[in-house]
Amino acid sequence: MLCYLNIRYGSVAVSLSDFYAVLFGQSDQRLIQTILFEIRIPEVLTAISAGAGLALSGLLLQTLFRNPLTGPSILGISSGASLGVALVMLSGAVGYFGSNSWLSGVSVSLAGITGAMAVLAIIVLIARKMRSTVALLIIGLMMGYLVSALVSVLLFFSNEESIQTYVFWGMGSFADVKGVSLCLQLIIVFLAGVFMLFKSNVLNVLLLGDRYAQNLGINVKSTFVLLIIVSGILAGIITSFCGPIAFLGMAVPHLVRATFKTSNHYVLIPGCLLTGASLALLCNFLADMPWSSSVLPINAITPLFGAPVVIALILKRKQYHS
Repeated sequence: MLCYLNIRYGSVAVSLSDFYAVLFGQSDQRLIQTILFEIRIPEVLTAISAGAGLALSGLLLQTLFRNPLTGPSILGISSGASLGVALVMLSGAVGYFGSNSWLSGVSVSLAGITGAMAVLAIIVLIARKMRSTVALLIIGLMMGYLVSALVSVLLFFSNEESIQTYVFWGMGSFADVKGVSLCLQLIIVFLAGVFMLFKSNVLNVLLLGDRYAQNLGINVKSTFVLLIIVSGILAGIITSFCGPIAFLGMAVPHLVRATFKTSNHYVLIPGCLLTGASLALLCNFLADMPWSSSVLPINAITPLFGAPVVIALILKRKQYHS
């Protein structure tokens, strides 16, 4: 239903007859074809893959650190990806390759993944020596501020065109991911989802503690590294293409746990993939504002859903500890 609403409604509404006629090749209306196949269907696929990928990344990080307040944005992973993208965009590399070149998309994605993995590696090294989850979250936030400061320096020395490109990217959008970039994002999210579904049993055991997992023959260190790599790649690739999308990675796993009343990853992983995709589609539909010709950035909508979930979680945990 959300896919249908996103495809039919927007700044230009597509009538039901035109929708089905174009969809089944019974109409040659070029404008409607362009709206559906070149704008809205790629946007829907981007929202599905981005929402699913961020939700899975958040779930893996929360399992890894056994901390329900962990997420790609809180730990600074999204900030790291932003720094990588800023280095490429503000240095003029995108313009050098050409804005529509597949090399441009690959360079941005590699930069985003590299930045995300670099920040996550620092966080993990600190986490190895400091078991306090509160301290870890504070360090993640400080890493985000540090990266923001570096990006501000880059912005100061950049030209107006590069600054404008980066600012629009930072607002978050599912509308500009097409072609090779969209295929790459879809493939990575799909493979990560299938792969981690086969690792559900290992994830379930990790929730019981490292010692218990080791007694069952699980190599905790290699699993630790594996989850870091998968989470970093997911957050990096999605942030690179869609911008830093807030709250989806942190809030969706809690919604799924609250809905299904379980910690079993055989349920949580598909649940997060579907719920993340659905919530991203809902946010995209509201951001497109079908009743208006204007379009809001995604990050103006996602906090409306994500922030109440996180606040409710904190209040609930406080009740448990009081």
